[in-house]
Amino acid sequence: MTLSRLWSWSTGATQLKTKTSSGFSAFSPGYGAPEQFRSKKLGATGPWTDVHALGLILVEMVSGRSAFEGEEMADYLLACLQPERPTPRTLGADVSDAFDELCGKALALLPDERFGSAGELLAALDSQGGSLEAAAGEHGPCVPLEECAEGTGPVPSH
Repeated sequence: MTLSRLWSWSTGATQLKTKTSSGFSAFSPGYGAPEQFRSKKLGATGPWTDVHALGLILVEMVSGRSAFEGEEMADYLLACLQPERPTPRTLGADVSDAFDELCGKALALLPDERFGSAGELLAALDSQGGSLEAAAGEHGPCVPLEECAEGTGPVPSH
């Protein structure tokens, strides 16, 4: 293979991997939004996609459990497209109604039913007391940061 053909092939392969409009995208399946798995059916990605990932992180922080479990991409695809959303309460956390609803909205199956941006999600969280502990409820189910840093907390590593 000549150098020019190798360069041409390499450039084409790189463009193929990074071109999201053709259906290729990069994301962590455990934090994927429904539209990342099914863009033709559910629409394009955007700030609402990040809201979904933030919602999953909030759920994990207060429940101490992964919102979606799986070993392969198909496992996450199936879990992510289920109509029942993984709110803190569905994972066993004792949280306020308002915080559970906030997480449910952040994790809505349809993008137009979510917060439109991370700023909107933060504003909603601020309106509930400005902290996860206040929003989550009197039991404060958040895992202490020290435990997460030391790897001793219940949140599994991905």
